[in-house]
Amino acid sequence: MTPVNFKIDTGSECNLILHDIFRDLKLSSPLEPPDSKLTSYSGDLIKVIGKVRLPCSHLSDKVDA
Repeated sequence: MTPVNFKIDTGSECNLILHDIFRDLKLSSPLEPPDSKLTSYSGDLIKVIGKVRLPCSHLSDKVDA
């Protein structure tokens, strides 16, 4: 699997990646339809095109998120 570096935001309810990055990963996991609307910290609406659970790791910790 191709690693993607990102900053962890422990206060957020979800994690976002750009669609271009998701597409470039060429994963077998398809995007599912979004089931919620997201707003930024400033209150702006964030366009969501889908959701997916992906394996994430930090040092020796691994989770699906």
